[in-house]
Amino acid sequence: MEFIWNDGGRSSAGFVGLAGDCVTRAIAIATGTSYRDVYQSLGKSANKTVRNGVSSSVGDEYLRANQWHRHQGNGRPFQAEHLPRGVVVVHLEKLNTRRGGHFCCLIDHEIHDTWNPMDDGDYAIVNYWTFTGATSDSKLPAIGPQRPQDSEQLLTQNEFEKILRRLRALDTTASN
Repeated sequence: MEFIWNDGGRSSAGFVGLAGDCVTRAIAIATGTSYRDVYQSLGKSANKTVRNGVSSSVGDEYLRANQWHRHQGNGRPFQAEHLPRGVVVVHLEKLNTRRGGHFCCLIDHEIHDTWNPMDDGDYAIVNYWTFTGATSDSKLPAIGPQRPQDSEQLLTQNEFEKILRRLRALDTTASN
């Protein structure tokens, strides 16, 4: 699966520093809702700050309330053939561990996130959500990123790609 760096509008909303905000980020990307609005809504539901993450049940509750349908992942490997095309929010867990998890957004099998889970070990699909509020006549995506990339996000994507090229060059040099 291709990877596209996307912070879901976090930096544009004025948030800085490290955060365990994958649920907020994935939902903001998938729904096109502002990061700040999703952050506040999840925080209210969780009764705490979401900066360091929230339980998957809080994300599930938010998605269900906004006409998203949950599907069981049944521990299948995180691979494109196990997920539908379109806008999908995916809950992942590392294989052979019960600790932690990760939410990310896929749009037509492209990962939109701040890091690529495909590069970080074997992940299994716990659940995934698809939007059920669209009319069946529509051939267009019902939702997804509704705001254009701002200059800061574009700059960050370009920086990410530049760093990735440098790392590949270093790897090639080290392999020789």
